[in-house]
Amino acid sequence: MSSRKIGVLVSGRGSNLQSVLDRIADGYLPLEIAVVISDKADAYALERAEKAGIAAVAIPRKECVSKEEVGNLREET
Repeated sequence: MSSRKIGVLVSGRGSNLQSVLDRIADGYLPLEIAVVISDKADAYALERAEKAGIAAVAIPRKECVSKEEVGNLREET
């Protein structure tokens, strides 16, 4: 079975992210996490992602006025 690429949205410590990473590592989930995105630049989950070799992006929600602006930030990363 081939793995599917997913993105994970996080906002804090990343305990749920770590659980998913563990299940991927033990073969239970046939997934590949392509990117981890947070609305908080200091979310520890972003550090967890980077340690696992996964792209990590912070998109500060308070600085975005519209959905289009958020979309533009994603395209720049």
